[in-house]
Amino acid sequence: MIDTFASFQPFSSPKNGWISDFATLCNQSKHENLAVSSREGLRTILERAEDGITVMRLEKSDGTSFVRSPLMLLSEYPEDGVGEYVSYYISLTEIDEELLWFLDQCISGIGRIIQTIRASL
Repeated sequence: MIDTFASFQPFSSPKNGWISDFATLCNQSKHENLAVSSREGLRTILERAEDGITVMRLEKSDGTSFVRSPLMLLSEYPEDGVGEYVSYYISLTEIDEELLWFLDQCISGIGRIIQTIRASL
């Protein structure tokens, strides 16, 4: 079982990086309030393809994109549904991660841990 538990540590696999971030949030939050911030500067572009389907692209201010669609608040949405507008997304300040993406990582990571422990018993 020692090897099984060691396999969950962040140093054993990049898949376990969420554990360090989760520990940071827990340690920070037990002494202070959980810091959540909304971030401006999310470039959101709506384009309409020839077949009429609307496609949305999201880019952070540094030009990188999200792993998944974030939980967003929209401002100045274009009337005709095409163009650029301002978006705000929810980020966990301490670890600088988008809220829903981080929760997905935690839930799937906990699932892997449970499956591995069950298989070891």
